[in-house]
Amino acid sequence: MHYHKFTNPDGSTKAWVNLDAALAVTSSDDKVIVITPSGTVQVDAAQFEAAIKGQQQEQKDTASVLMRLTQAIDRLSVRIPMSIRLHM
Repeated sequence: MHYHKFTNPDGSTKAWVNLDAALAVTSSDDKVIVITPSGTVQVDAAQFEAAIKGQQQEQKDTASVLMRLTQAIDRLSVRIPMSIRLHM
């Protein structure tokens, strides 16, 4: 789950929204309406865009870590040459 905190202009907390569970998102002027299974929240468009950019960066970081892990496992694996496999 990826919860993001949206705030009011005075800095107080407006809502915590699970962006992974968002069913639909619509925009109007400088506001974004996020529809989730637990309810509908209207948030500032700039805050929503910042939350999405942060989420995309996390996904890129995770993808690079998984790629390095895959490469490390591949280097540790033992490869049996084809000629030996045919004689077995």
